[in-house]
Formats: sequence, C-alpha cells, structure tokens
Amino acid sequence: MTTIQRARSRRSKLRRVELLTSAERMDLELGAPPAFPSEAARREAWRTHRDAILDDYAAWPGTHGVRPDAFWAYDVADAALRSADESAADIDDQMAAIEDLDRRRLRYLTAHGLLSTGEKATLVVDPRRRDVLLAGFRGRNGSPAA
Repeated sequence: MTTIQRARSRRSKLRRVELLTSAERMDLELGAPPAFPSEAARREAWRTHRDAILDDYAAWPGTHGVRPDAFWAYDVADAALRSADESAADIDDQMAAIEDLDRRRLRYLTAHGLLSTGEKATLVVDPRRRDVLLAGFRGRNGSPAA
C-alpha cells in the first residue's frame, strides 16, 4: 500500500467517525455523559465506528494500553473489567480502585494478544505499567512465555 493509499484509507475511516457528534464519541470513549437515546443505539454506534475509534487509540502513544469504555462494555465478556468500584469515601481508596482496574485491563489486553508492537514498546518504558506488561510475557515459572 502506497503512502497515498494509506492516507486515503485513514481519511475514509476518519469520515466515518465524523458522523458521530462530539457528545456521542465522548460517550463511547468515556462512558459519560449519556449521549444516545438507548443502549441499543449506543451499541450500534460502537459496532459502526469501533474500528476507526480503535485506530485513533492506536495512533496516539498517550492511549497505548487503553481502550474506550464501549470496548469494555461490548467486546469483553468479563464484567469485572467494565468499571472501577469508586464507592469508597476516601479519594485515595477510589484512586487505588481505578489503578487496580487499569492493571487488570492491561493484563487482559496482554493475555489476549490485543496490544500492538507500538503499544508494547511505549508501555515498557512506563514504570507503572512495565511490571504488569512484562508479567504477561512470562510463563508460570517466570521464564518467557512461548
């Protein structure tokens, strides 16, 4: 694929995402505030725009190892990975719950081979995430996984 073909393909994907309002895109990415008239409409919007949104996440190093809220809601069967328990009254406990969810989600992405080479390279240099990421590449005895 030539550079021009890649640029055209990228523009085509971006045009599909542009059909979402900014509020709808924020809903799919962050989960709030609700922007769709129903859960079915939100699910359909995710199905339609999923690939383009995930391509955008893959393109920006700041979102490496992160997936939109709709990914966790519709693509992953494990309900425990959908949201953090933020019911604790103490802000430190709430932050700890969010960090724990982030680690569990990263373990899931690693275990299921859903991280790109670029994401792995970016995450390995992040000390908060490196240990979680590298643990996914090791077997039970600590040796590199085959």
